[in-house]
Amino acid sequence: MGLTKTLKQKLQRLQNTAIRFIYNLRRDAAIAPRRRDLGWLTPSQRRNYFLGVTTHRVLQTTRPTYLAGFLSPRAAVGYSPRSTTRPNLTENEFNTSTYEHGFTIQTARLWNSLPLTLVNTQSIDVFKTALKCYLLR
Repeated sequence: MGLTKTLKQKLQRLQNTAIRFIYNLRRDAAIAPRRRDLGWLTPSQRRNYFLGVTTHRVLQTTRPTYLAGFLSPRAAVGYSPRSTTRPNLTENEFNTSTYEHGFTIQTARLWNSLPLTLVNTQSIDVFKTALKCYLLR
């Protein structure tokens, strides 16, 4: 969302350089295990984390209203907030790659890919912790 491929690579390289500096690693050393030790998310995982937290807040409180208008659950037969199933968010049709990488589409894709136990979490603090653990795996 919002970044070019070049900028995404630069952010990732910068984070890798920081990890190498912290652990005094050589250039060819594996970074992923050290990133997990630090509990750091990659830049793309961080974007997904904040997108997930924002989506959870909007769906729980319908605030801010300007974002709640973008998120529309698919109709589900017999759905209730306490049920063990949930309606997925509707992925609108898109014609351009710009819209494909926009808030509405990316939010729906991320939310629909999350496990049911994570999506049904009521507390925002529990959701944040569970989402970070999910993304670190």
